[in-house]
Amino acid sequence: MSRHFPTEPDFNPQETTALTAPHPGIDPAVEISGEITAWYLRNSEEFAAGDLLYQITWPGLVIDVSAETSGLLVRILAKLRDPVEPGQQVALVQLTNTV
Repeated sequence: MSRHFPTEPDFNPQETTALTAPHPGIDPAVEISGEITAWYLRNSEEFAAGDLLYQITWPGLVIDVSAETSGLLVRILAKLRDPVEPGQQVALVQLTNTV
């Protein structure tokens, strides 16, 4: 797959979608914190459905998060080693219309 790296992302903030940290699957009432341990893309990079986006590590669990659809990574909000909680926004993406 070819990658596209525009110097200035041309996007409308109203058309962006937030990627949120997944819940690690334990009791939702339990407070838990993890951290971003890898980003597989950079800002302004396009991705396809199935591409790995980032990795998050919870105590005792590592999750590689894949794209469900194609799009453009507009902005990374959670940097490497940043602490994150389930449901926290980690990036903004612009999804590609797949009609």
